[in-house]
Amino acid sequence: MDTTYHVIRADGSKTTSTTTLPQEPTFEQIKAIVSPALDGEPLERVRVLVDDRYTDMFVSELGHRELTTRPPLPINADATRIYRANWLKQHPDDDPDSLPAIAGTALLFDSRVWF
Repeated sequence: MDTTYHVIRADGSKTTSTTTLPQEPTFEQIKAIVSPALDGEPLERVRVLVDDRYTDMFVSELGHRELTTRPPLPINADATRIYRANWLKQHPDDDPDSLPAIAGTALLFDSRVWF
């Protein structure tokens, strides 16, 4: 099945690609696509709401932690907005800036790939 995904970088640049995946891909198949975009960072999957439908976004598992071994990853404003949309749809009066942010590169799939 052709699957489209978007690499969203912290500097605001984006690229879109399409790959072929089975209807329910394995972790290794997903990791083979996501890992290069995240420069080998350990990946974390987050469920996100895009155009009123749930899909999967993958980010660096270390992006939200303070690390002393290297500089922190830069905040990714576009990925953060996507990540916060689900919460804000259910809690519209909450302050978006009080919610966690996404740091570093994110990879957003157009459809669910994590089952």
